[in-house]
Amino acid sequence: MSTPDKFIRTTIGGLLVLLMYLCDDDRAMQWASGVSGIYLILTSLLGTCIVYAFLDVSTLASKNKKRFY
Repeated sequence: MSTPDKFIRTTIGGLLVLLMYLCDDDRAMQWASGVSGIYLILTSLLGTCIVYAFLDVSTLASKNKKRFY
């Protein structure tokens, strides 16, 4: 996972976790944003993504894998 990808995941994940605390009246929105935000933060910290592994893509420059962008 590339550095810009990690930064974007951490930023969006943090915003989703913040949204979880701001949605006091909607439990479904709290749950969905919390799980999504925590997933994004964890994948950026671990440097790997289950979806990327399943699709066999990478955001790193490599000769062996398909580049995502």
